[in-house]
Amino acid sequence: HKLRVKQQNAQIAYQKAVVAGREAVDAQDWKAAIDHLTKAVEHDPTDRELQGLLTRANAERTHRDALRKGDDLFARGRLEEALKILSAIPGTSAHQAEATEKLKEIRGRLSKRYYEDGVTAYRKQRYKDAHELFAKCLETDPSNGDALKRIRRTERKLQRKRVAFEPWSPGGGGP
Repeated sequence: HKLRVKQQNAQIAYQKAVVAGREAVDAQDWKAAIDHLTKAVEHDPTDRELQGLLTRANAERTHRDALRKGDDLFARGRLEEALKILSAIPGTSAHQAEATEKLKEIRGRLSKRYYEDGVTAYRKQRYKDAHELFAKCLETDPSNGDALKRIRRTERKLQRKRVAFEPWSPGGGGP
């Protein structure tokens, strides 16, 4: 009788862990989901659905942590690092929408920074630096017509001065 009661209690605990784990996944509470689903998988390691949910919860927690780290780097002005971290969040993540919004803002700020620094370098006759900065600007925001005009003008200047450089082209052909 004691064995049967113990088995029933274990089954009830398993079912509660499964329900709580699914609810936590739906609520995007990844820590709770991992805790509950780990208990459920320990009870029934053959349940592939639970293993899949546990894998997803672990991945989503990693994505959430990356989003937080990217936000922190963004707030501290470390835009290139934030861009790299947030770009790594896959399109299938529950946090992709937030990451996409933040990436749009980061790209806009980086593009502006690269453009302004490029203009400054050009004025100081540091044409090679200006070329590199305008190329970064165009990689960040390919629709920036002013940067395109500036990079072409800078390339003509580099050619006249007989400075070796790799001409910029859309799609990554430049520096």
